[in-house]
Amino acid sequence: MAVTVEIATKHLKDMIAFYVEKQKAAKSQINAAEKDLRELTLLIAELRNTLLNATASPESPQVQPAQYNTRWPWARKISFAIERAGRPLTTREIVEHLSEYEPEFIEGKKRAIASVSSTLSVKTAAGQDFEKIQGEEGDFLYNVKPDEIWDSGYGYVGPDTIPIQTKMEESDDLPF
Repeated sequence: MAVTVEIATKHLKDMIAFYVEKQKAAKSQINAAEKDLRELTLLIAELRNTLLNATASPESPQVQPAQYNTRWPWARKISFAIERAGRPLTTREIVEHLSEYEPEFIEGKKRAIASVSSTLSVKTAAGQDFEKIQGEEGDFLYNVKPDEIWDSGYGYVGPDTIPIQTKMEESDDLPF
């Protein structure tokens, strides 16, 4: 049953002003919560790095993990998140891990999840880079294929590529 309420025209301006103020207050609360979320994300990343440094054995030389680069393509970012977690991840978990390095993913979470999902769909369907695993709760987990090893640049070194590092002299004959 619908209820019809009639409001006198003289009160409309007051109601509009009331709701505009209420809207401003809600936006202010949202902005404050987003700022807190970004700060917490950065704090978590800092604490995780501290934990990694604290658990390293003093006798063995510490291997520096790959440094994150915002210019990497999505496939490399996804691999980085999975490698850092050390286990297969869902698309949402991948975005959560990446948001530690790119806090703007928090604000555009749906867009980031869509990008990760589309990249994973293409790369797993083509049999490249990632493998899809059925999770216990019905969701899909993604893992880096064991034979895919990412280099420190923008691509991967897989079974069909061989990284070569050599010094070339002017006197060397080139094979081409």
